[in-house]
Amino acid sequence: IERPEYVDRPAPAPFTGSEVKDAETVEKIKLAESLLADYRQRFPKNAAVIAFHIDKAMVNGDLEQIESLLAEYPSHGDSRYWRYRGWWLSAYDKIDESEAAYRESLRLFPLSWMSRHELADVLRRKQRFQEVAELERIVIKGKNLREKIMKLSDVQKLDPEILRDFRDYA
Repeated sequence: IERPEYVDRPAPAPFTGSEVKDAETVEKIKLAESLLADYRQRFPKNAAVIAFHIDKAMVNGDLEQIESLLAEYPSHGDSRYWRYRGWWLSAYDKIDESEAAYRESLRLFPLSWMSRHELADVLRRKQRFQEVAELERIVIKGKNLREKIMKLSDVQKLDPEILRDFRDYA
């Protein structure tokens, strides 16, 4: 398994790619945003719609929007709620509370490589590097497994190798 370049470093290398999008891509983004705004109005308590908007607010670093959306989240029994809450708490340097939120997310959905990755970031800040290394090892397995599964044309294409990988990850 390839080790990410940011492991054992304080931060990943700066992004050097291009943010420029062609006109067609910009139009597709505008259409998607319009549809999602409509869905937000039509389905205000839909966890998937709220989760999408939280993801977008996370990318934009909009902590107030995240706080507002977390207050509207329909179920605290959804592991995503706790992952988002952990991220939000971490942004405010509430490290112990953030760790507890990520651990709750993993209790509800132990297969979440994203929650493990974000928990590793919190533990890195607490200088618990041995735990970080173990979590990131598992994260890499989970992320690679997800990529393999997402490339399949349908679920019936799961082969014994992927099933073994899944067993080892779980």
